[in-house]
Amino acid sequence: MCVVFGKTVDSCITGGGDGSIYIWTGTALTKKIDDAHEGPLFAITAVQDK
Repeated sequence: MCVVFGKTVDSCITGGGDGSIYIWTGTALTKKIDDAHEGPLFAITAVQDK
């Protein structure tokens, strides 16, 4: 439902309709965070470390 680029050029983070967050490297799913939100994720942003 939403996507943002990650820290490297070949990574991105997507939010799903089930409230999960998916982290991708290239075309491979590298991590899934179940139930990150109670409903669908319509927007997501990446925040740089301090």
